[in-house]
Amino acid sequence: RVNVYCFNRKSGESSFLGTSLYPLLALGRIYDAGKDGLVLSGFASNQLPPQDPARDQSLLGAKIKLPPVDPVAFRELYRRDPTHRACVDAKVAYTVGQGWRLRPVNELFGNDQFAWGSALEGEPDPAQREVALAFLNASMPEYSLTELLRRVETERQSQGNGYLELARGKDGKPARFFYVPAETMRILADYSGFVQVRGSQRAYWARYGTGNRTLQVKKTSGDSDEPEMKFFGAAEFNDIGVRSRIEHNRIGEWFGKAADGDVKVASLNEMMHFAVFTPADTYYGEPCIISAIEDLLGNQNMKLMALTYFDRGMVPRLAIILEGDELSDGVKKEIENWASGQDKLEGMSEILVVQVPPGQTAKFEKLSSEQLQDVGFQAYREMNDGAIMRVHRTPESVLATARNSNRAESSEANSKFIKGVVRPDQEPYMAFINHLLREELGVTDWVFDLNVPDLDGELTKAQIADIYLRRAVWNVNEVRRQQGQAKTEGGDTAFILVPGAGVVPLKKVGEGGKMATAEGQKTPEKGADVVM
Repeated sequence: RVNVYCFNRKSGESSFLGTSLYPLLALGRIYDAGKDGLVLSGFASNQLPPQDPARDQSLLGAKIKLPPVDPVAFRELYRRDPTHRACVDAKVAYTVGQGWRLRPVNELFGNDQFAWGSALEGEPDPAQREVALAFLNASMPEYSLTELLRRVETERQSQGNGYLELARGKDGKPARFFYVPAETMRILADYSGFVQVRGSQRAYWARYGTGNRTLQVKKTSGDSDEPEMKFFGAAEFNDIGVRSRIEHNRIGEWFGKAADGDVKVASLNEMMHFAVFTPADTYYGEPCIISAIEDLLGNQNMKLMALTYFDRGMVPRLAIILEGDELSDGVKKEIENWASGQDKLEGMSEILVVQVPPGQTAKFEKLSSEQLQDVGFQAYREMNDGAIMRVHRTPESVLATARNSNRAESSEANSKFIKGVVRPDQEPYMAFINHLLREELGVTDWVFDLNVPDLDGELTKAQIADIYLRRAVWNVNEVRRQQGQAKTEGGDTAFILVPGAGVVPLKKVGEGGKMATAEGQKTPEKGADVVM
């Protein structure tokens, strides 16, 4: 008689197994706005500090629109799927992570939406450039502008919404930007502003472009904790008496003691909302990963299954075959205790000694692991990853994971990615910042431009420059500037290649009649006189 015994090592429940995202996505809205909390600020950032339980108190409230899906769910999708995160990080790095520059408006005149007005005469004003640089670098050394935009764009791509706070100086002009975490932001029901929610506290912003920079709070009668709120411009704020003004950190204290009809006013910063467009009827944006949510959750479930497979052992790893009789209870207990300790590092070097009764034989057999190869995890993962990359419109070559594409195909895919994804994603930031520079800071000679990765090799760039030089599209100094070199005397003159005449200044073409060329010349007739 042959008896076969199987002992699985005893493993506790993995904490990872109970963290599926299904509850968040199934519930959709798991966030309850409540009706309390208001904190206002002045010309510093309006946002609240991370929630401190000691400061968790009821202040004021307002009616807000809830996002269709809680941003925390989208945040966790970004944090827990490597392909989704790689796509988001790549788009962020290409869109706002390459730095920026101020370009003379003449460089863009005639072929760019940011080239307003007419072409400049002479050199751009260096004083305007200093004004622009002072504003764009105002968040230093805490954050560079690039880092601020990286944070905003990361949340825009992963959660569908990014927020950039604009603070003004005492003169009313833009002073600097602040980053505000998107998952804490909600939009007021009338779309007049924004509110940050942290615990029971609230902070408010006016929506940029409305002209509103002030919030009026009025104590209303009744048992409701909701005040009467009104946004209006900074000019009206200046007409309000000093006694009616209040600092942002005293709004809650005042509201608790105020009599019915009392009014206080506080100044606000403004908020710019960068949303990924969705056809859904909502104020909020929607990340593209929503179109591949089943594929992403498939990857999540696959990882849970794989973890369970290797953690629990869907195929027994070891079989003990006994010939002659059954194992005694004592021997079975010893083997079971030994097997249950094999998940510990120190247990891997232990020696098992089994005493077999006379006339019996026992042997240990390692079972086959072919089942691990038949599950098809790799093919399923690649299918899901492909869907995630498609909704992001991010090629494998950008993620440095291309396996079956050649260099030409990768170059073409990268070029399409820059033109079709990166440049359109840069436009909202460039439009907003250039509007600030032009309309509010008076910078009209310079344009804010986000850089894009340089996908052309040095030889390709040299060939392009040679063509443009010969056709008078660029002059020598324009090429030198692209190479980081100083101007040279005479380098501002454009030259053009004329057949039969060589390279001549563009301004000479057409002066004093036709330019002498080989075109139209005839060979002298035989016997004609030669004029020396």
